[in-house]
Parts: sequence; structure tokens; C-alpha cells
Amino acid sequence: MRLNTNSDEQRSIATYTIPNRKTVNNFTKDLPREEVIKRALEFHSIGNISKAKLYYQICIDKEYYEKKVLYNFGILCINEGELNKAKQIFIKLTQFHPDEPKGFSILGAILKDLGINKESEKVLKNA
Repeated sequence: MRLNTNSDEQRSIATYTIPNRKTVNNFTKDLPREEVIKRALEFHSIGNISKAKLYYQICIDKEYYEKKVLYNFGILCINEGELNKAKQIFIKLTQFHPDEPKGFSILGAILKDLGINKESEKVLKNA
């Protein structure tokens, strides 16, 4: 993520550029934790996947590692074929929420799909 500032305009607005080239205005980065999570979940629930992913990414960038955020974001990435990104998200889920067996099962399946069979077997033992 890169911080950009537009100094050419009288009203300079700082923005974040997220790897998928989405831009989030300065007011978004200053939202309280609960509001960012709420927006991610609301956009997801109404089917606005691109906005949901944007807010889930903000949660990850700000280290808001709530179980539902990591799980939902990881599933969205899987559904869009982004297995490497999903792998990273489910690794975080298993690190921060080791009591969540679904996280280990899904991570094991992702690793298997990526051809990382030995790691997959280790992870699935924890499920």
C-alpha cells in the first residue's frame, strides 16, 4: 500500500492505493476500527464484493484480525481464484485464532490446491 498526496489542488486529499488499484480517501483511513469492519461486513452482505474486499483489505492493513474479517475475506479470495492471497489470510486466521478448526481445514485445502502437499498434511492435522 502506498500513500499518495495530491499537492496540486487547494484541498489536498491523502489517499491509499491498494494493490488492486483501488483508492481509499483520507476520511476512510481515519474511520474507527468498528466502522471499517462494519462497512466490510455490510458491503459483503449486500453483495458488493469489490467494496467489501476493499474494506477487508483496510482491516488487514490496519491489523484488525477479527475472525469474521479474516474468514470472509479469505473465502472471497478463494471464490475469485486468488489462492495465494487466500493462503496468507488463512495463515493469519490460524495464527490469531488457533481455536478455529475451519481455518486449518481451509488452509490445508488451499495448500493442497497450490501443490504444497507436505505443508497441507501438517496443517490438516491441526484441523
